[in-house]
Amino acid sequence: MRLRQGGFTLLEIVVVLMLVGIITSFALLSVSADHTRDLVESEGQRLAALLRYSRDAATLRLRDRGLRISETGYQLLERRGRRWLPVADGPAGREQLPAGLRLQLTAGDLPDALKSSEDKAPKPDERPPQVWIFATGELLPFELELADATEEHRFVVAGDASGRLETRFESRVR
Repeated sequence: MRLRQGGFTLLEIVVVLMLVGIITSFALLSVSADHTRDLVESEGQRLAALLRYSRDAATLRLRDRGLRISETGYQLLERRGRRWLPVADGPAGREQLPAGLRLQLTAGDLPDALKSSEDKAPKPDERPPQVWIFATGELLPFELELADATEEHRFVVAGDASGRLETRFESRVR
């Protein structure tokens, strides 16, 4: 009498491993694509909320505010006399973007009356902001684009002279 040993055949193990691999790869692809999309959208919404807050705070405090933009972050500033100083109240005044995201600003030149007449080449932390929010609630028109490295997902915040802020999210499907 021969005893039959229990267990799985090699073919059964290979089929199960192949199915697990296929399911895992689909899960990873969907999570990584959605993560980048969600990251761009959430950071864009955060930036738009900061600009709305700053517009309201400028009006309430009767002080001009602004946003100094770099490719990897931004800094919220308030005008005190002839100087622009970091904002101490409210949301974070200086923000580094998550790795892989970048900012690009499209705005008109500042009118001569608003340009700093102090130094010809101010230090990086003494430059005036590129986005101006006046105490009246008005803005210098601008368009600020937040995108991932592949530019597959973009979040755009646009401000007009009347102080209105508009947002839009764009996603290209490859």
